[in-house]
Order: sequence, then structure tokens, then C-alpha cells
Amino acid sequence: MLSEMILSPKKFSSHFLILFLALLCACAAKEKDEKPAAKKRTVPVRVAQVLEKTVPVEIRAIGNVEAYTTVAVKPRVGGMIVRQFIRDGQDVEKGDPLFSIDPRPFEIALKEAQARLEKDAALIRKAEADVARYKKLIEKDAVTQEQYDQMHANLSALRATVRLDEAGVENARLELDYVAIK
Repeated sequence: MLSEMILSPKKFSSHFLILFLALLCACAAKEKDEKPAAKKRTVPVRVAQVLEKTVPVEIRAIGNVEAYTTVAVKPRVGGMIVRQFIRDGQDVEKGDPLFSIDPRPFEIALKEAQARLEKDAALIRKAEADVARYKKLIEKDAVTQEQYDQMHANLSALRATVRLDEAGVENARLELDYVAIK
């Protein structure tokens, strides 16, 4: 039969047409069979009653947690930390004590500054007495004007030294206050 189809073009085209129609019908029948099978599948639907209630919000995720605000704590004075008043991660308010630095070196520095102030205050008292004495002596021409001026200059220098010592005492007190990191 194949040899007849090849030799006769009329028979070839009619056989080809019949074959094509047979295949087309077979495909159409197959599609009809598949569609009803797809419709037969059912999906379960669950029904629940609507309730209003408070539920906790819980989000589970992997990641890094970073604080809203962070503060770099830098002490104004150096020294060894002898006490920690907070735990890592604890919330703190402005003015809360955080750490304490060893106050002993700063207490010693304050005592030294106070001692210098007292020494220079004593020298001022002596210089004031010398100026008063030289004032009487210059009136009697017992000393030169230059010697009197020197005593007066020494008194002025000692007054400036006392002001410097007072500033040193205040600075030592301030540094002693800075041992409490807040």
C-alpha cells in the first residue's frame, strides 16, 4: 500500500487526509477525557468562627539587633576602674552612675594643691608685713626705693601665685569629681 501511495499522488493526498483526520479526532477525544478528570478534584475548605481576642505578636527571625541609641563612654580622667554599677545591656537614665575610677591619686593631688595654696598664702602674709616694714623704712631713708619696689613686686607675684594655687585646687577637686562616671 505504501508503494501505491508513493506512485499515485491522488491516493497519497486522500490517504494523508484520512490519516490527519484520524489523528485530530484522537487528540480531541483525549482532551475531552482530561478535562472532566481535572474537574473531579476537590479542595478541602475549612471554616472557623470569627473571634476577637488579644494575641501576642511574635516575630521569629535571624539577624542582628542594634540599639536605637548608643553612647561611647569616655572618662575625663585616667585610672583603674574599681566599681561597675550597671550590667551590660541595661537601660540607664541621664545622671545614673556607671563606673567608679580609683579616687586615691586624685585625692592626693587635691591635698598637694591645698598644701601649695597654704604655703603661698603664708608667704603672702610675710610679704605684706615686709612691704609695711619697708614703707616705714623708706620714709626714714633707711632703705632705697629700689628695695621697697622689690618687696612690693614680690607681694604682687605671690598674690598671682596664690590665684594660680586656688585654680589648681579647683582643678584637683574637679578631677576628683570625674572619678564617678555618670
